[in-house]
Amino acid sequence: MNNKIVVKNVCKTFNFFWGKTVQKNVALDNVSFEVEKGTCTVLAGENGSGKSLLMSIIAGLEKCNSGSVEVFGKVGIVFQEAETQILGDTVKDDVAFGLKNQKLKKEEINKKTEDALKKVGLYEKSSYNCRFLSGGEKRRLAIACMLALDFPILVLDEPYANLDFLSIKSLNKLIEQLKNEGKTIIILSHELEKCLALADKMIVLHKGKIVFDGTAKDGILQDLEQWNLKNPICNYSKIEDLIW
Repeated sequence: MNNKIVVKNVCKTFNFFWGKTVQKNVALDNVSFEVEKGTCTVLAGENGSGKSLLMSIIAGLEKCNSGSVEVFGKVGIVFQEAETQILGDTVKDDVAFGLKNQKLKKEEINKKTEDALKKVGLYEKSSYNCRFLSGGEKRRLAIACMLALDFPILVLDEPYANLDFLSIKSLNKLIEQLKNEGKTIIILSHELEKCLALADKMIVLHKGKIVFDGTAKDGILQDLEQWNLKNPICNYSKIEDLIW
């Protein structure tokens, strides 16, 4: 079995009506890249570049019009709005939900649920109502659900949105831990300053096309602003610098 995610010449178009004519919108244009098993990849791109759509195709949630995708295992996606993935009333119920659909024994469900919650740091909140978790905790809960189901590939869609400094540090520590345990991580983000040091590989998607594919060190040497991305390597020396 191939120990890579292999995306070859993926194209995705949508038709829409403009007046009385049908127009074609090319969302993904001949996208190709590979991701090695056990690595962390940052897929960067501005909003609307096609990142989320591409990952939905890789996870099998969407179909492409042409091209192919090969994966070595199941893909779990943590969406930007992690709250939409919550299906249980309590933290423990939510993690156990997917396991119950696998018709496992109660003892095995409890063990997998407990192990996943310990790994993401939510075991002490097992009985909490999910609605009262913070944004960062909800993301960690969504990750716990994927870990309980033993998904080898995790896709985190804009995982830093609306998180404070402490929550970002906590999430990054978890990502680093999972990578060290052999999980394959793909982070979709335009906030490169928050995650690029985690990356073995950096890919930039712009208007549905791959415009860069290489190491993170080479990535920050590119003119990122041409793709509407802020280069994280910059110096702030006075208050006037602190504006975009």
